[in-house]
Amino acid sequence: MSIAFQRAQRIVEKVNKQDYLPALPEKVISELKANDLSQGEFVVNTYWRGCGGEPKLLGMTIARERLTNEKIEEFAKKEKMRVEYGQTWAYFMTLEKDPSKRKELGRIENNRFLATTPELFEKIGKELYNLKTVEEV
Repeated sequence: MSIAFQRAQRIVEKVNKQDYLPALPEKVISELKANDLSQGEFVVNTYWRGCGGEPKLLGMTIARERLTNEKIEEFAKKEKMRVEYGQTWAYFMTLEKDPSKRKELGRIENNRFLATTPELFEKIGKELYNLKTVEEV
């Protein structure tokens, strides 16, 4: 899965270099969808640029049943992450006790999941959504 994710990261960098300010998410998503960024059941086709110094997240739109908080928290605990909840999403955060030092690593929303790294993207897809990579299909 890392090949498609890394290609998506390069597309985000390229699009952001074209503009003086960080590109609007819609522009980046349009570029992602114009390229074949799939491997097995995984497709990198959505983006969140974060606020301020937060990391950019790449991910996949998905039409599946909503995950339970218990399943999300079990995954986070296994991966040594903290879960924080917004109104319609869950954030995977680093474990620092000081809230000002925590960093977002990934996010689960009603219709998509996103991550900062190809490894976390693949783990979320496999373990929470039962997706298969090209080798497993």
